[in-house]
Amino acid sequence: MGLRVFGRGAALGVGVGRGIVVLGVVLGLGGCGEGETARVEEGGAVWEVPAVPEEGVRDRVRGLFDGYGVRAAAEQELVRRCMKAQGFRYVKRPGVGKDVNPGLGPDPYGISVADARRHGYGEDAAPQGPPVVERDMGQEGLSEEDRRRWGTALNGQGVANHVNMRMSDGSVVSVSADGCVSEARRTLYGSLEDAMTSTALAGNLPIEAKQRAAADPAMKALNATWSACMKDKGHPNLPRPEDARVLAAEAPRDEALTIAVADAECEDRSGYAPKRTTLEDRYFTAALTFYEPEVAALTETHRKALARAKKLLSTPTP
Repeated sequence: MGLRVFGRGAALGVGVGRGIVVLGVVLGLGGCGEGETARVEEGGAVWEVPAVPEEGVRDRVRGLFDGYGVRAAAEQELVRRCMKAQGFRYVKRPGVGKDVNPGLGPDPYGISVADARRHGYGEDAAPQGPPVVERDMGQEGLSEEDRRRWGTALNGQGVANHVNMRMSDGSVVSVSADGCVSEARRTLYGSLEDAMTSTALAGNLPIEAKQRAAADPAMKALNATWSACMKDKGHPNLPRPEDARVLAAEAPRDEALTIAVADAECEDRSGYAPKRTTLEDRYFTAALTFYEPEVAALTETHRKALARAKKLLSTPTP
């Protein structure tokens, strides 16, 4: 609510500490083969991709969103109180449940032959976001003019009063400087900048790491081997396992099962899952190292915001 992203969309790059440089991927000869340390470099900024990933690195990346559910609940409560003070009813969004880093998500590969034969991809094929559900946010029964006032109270005056932040990749994040959402975030995180940068970095760090891993020649070779196997099994034009899942989601059940089994057999034949996981983990490790000051800053921001959130949620509701 109240946040807009212009340009290339990645919000990674809003300054937290030193400037963040969003880079294209330029790899040394041979890419990141097993047992090699690679330097990914452009414009003087360097990613050191280690030969062996840090143990538990995915847990560290996943942990960048630890406490998000509590912070989100507190933000919603602050918004409700702010709207009430202005004479409006606001219905809080339901809780987010388990903390999940949206930039990490489930792996679109790694299905076993046994599982594929038993039930195909199951619910894992072509994962979709949560369905959009119309809900009462507090506007029911309001006149058109009061709905307009309600929206302004919640999200601010938009372009009439907003803060722009230009990132190093040229994209711009624009957020309302006023309104109950922005007020809640200032209260919880200390500033709008801290609210934006911490969430953006937490979600975009794994996305950037996976994009870089996908461009690595070792990943391209792994995908090419898998793709050739799928072609031999009668499923051409599928560059990666995630493409097979998309195809299966749109196919009749019997065909979807056939695709899943072929995928599993081709992954098993090439040792796909452990190789891809290791390569991606190496890039996750490199990302955490490259953005170490920013990660330290967001960790502290989240720690303080979580303490404020817990205190807020433990106090009587006004």
